[in-house]
Amino acid sequence: PTIYDKDLEAMQVAVNVLSSPLGGRMFQRIRDELGKAYTLGGSVLPFADAGMVVFYTLTTAENVGKVRSIIEEELASLGQGPVTPEELAAAQAYLVGNWARDRQTIGARAGQAAADEFLGLGHDHDLSFPERVRSVSAEDVQAVARDYLEAGRAAIITILPSEKGSGEGVNKTQ
Repeated sequence: PTIYDKDLEAMQVAVNVLSSPLGGRMFQRIRDELGKAYTLGGSVLPFADAGMVVFYTLTTAENVGKVRSIIEEELASLGQGPVTPEELAAAQAYLVGNWARDRQTIGARAGQAAADEFLGLGHDHDLSFPERVRSVSAEDVQAVARDYLEAGRAAIITILPSEKGSGEGVNKTQ
């Protein structure tokens, strides 16, 4: 979704249901249960003309296939199965907490107000973020997962360590 899209906050909640370090589905399966990742996460990067959703995992070369399979399973399952009230509340709290933390200085608030005004959203658009996030329903999360998070629409990039210290990694795009 773009910065103007009605689906933006639902996508932000969906990404956090999947990847939040505070109970996200992928985080629990890949890191907590299997111990297959050093770190992982996800982000929504909305721009004026397009948007991007990114998931990343730092794992060992031998675990790349397993981790990728789990990510694909979790992306598919979010659009098909229910989002629990606990998952929804945790994702919303995480997003609102980060929003509040990121706006602790007058410079951060002024910069966001200026950017929002420049983009036509209005200088006070950012102030309604907590309300917009809290209004996202479990059904909204499932809908954006079905609409945006299909494996066939993904660009998957795998960066592996070099062979025997050659100094260059392997980059595979699918």
